[in-house]
Amino acid sequence: MATAFKIDKDVPVPKTGKYPFREMEVGDSFVAPLAKRSSISCVMGRYAPKKFTTSKISDTECRVWRIA
Repeated sequence: MATAFKIDKDVPVPKTGKYPFREMEVGDSFVAPLAKRSSISCVMGRYAPKKFTTSKISDTECRVWRIA
């Protein structure tokens, strides 16, 4: 069955994203809105084998750390 979408080849993935996971080293962290914590957790999984964790730091913010 033919697809309705055109397939492109060799298009590079942009090196920038909404969150700085790619640039982070172990021990680095950043503050984000607490309302985004769930979406941030989903994105963290895309950067395996790097490991990240989050913690609520106020009623409106969370902090994200690279731990490995």
